Amino acid sequence: MLEVKAVETEKSEGPLRLKDEDELRLLVGMNADYYLDKWNFIEKTGNTVVLNLWSLIFGLFWMVYRKMYLYALIAYIFMSLVFVIKSVMKQSIFVNYVSFFVFGFFFAFFGNYIYYVHTRNKLAKLRKDNLLHEDIDKKLKILGGTSWVSVIVLFVLLIGAGFVWSHVVLN
Repeated sequence: MLEVKAVETEKSEGPLRLKDEDELRLLVGMNADYYLDKWNFIEKTGNTVVLNLWSLIFGLFWMVYRKMYLYALIAYIFMSLVFVIKSVMKQSIFVNYVSFFVFGFFFAFFGNYIYYVHTRNKLAKLRKDNLLHEDIDKKLKILGGTSWVSVIVLFVLLIGAGFVWSHVVLN
């Protein structure tokens, strides 16, 4: 399984520090309170399993909406490999449903942690650039937040991939 490690921004114990919280709030954008609450729970308990219904329902779309492009690409490649293997082996429809639920529950229970790691790593990288405080705030708003455009692009790409798969590979 893919091991995800957070880059240490600064040593902190317990809940997120105020400076981190302000910067993470800028980076997350919409629904920052929800994510900061979940991430405080992760830091306090060390428990990386935290339910996120939106990531359960939308999976890859949730990841690109939250600008986690690398993680979405890795998940897409893995899901595609599983799909290709299942198709080549001509598995039953039951296997399709099982794999669908496995991926869904992975997103649901580890999505918040993956997003936590993603945002902490972005923040650490920005701090290494030694930007002025105002520049960091501007950069956080640009790099973070959400993107509906990315969701639309992913949707179009998945439709295209499905078209190619059904017309080229399966014929």
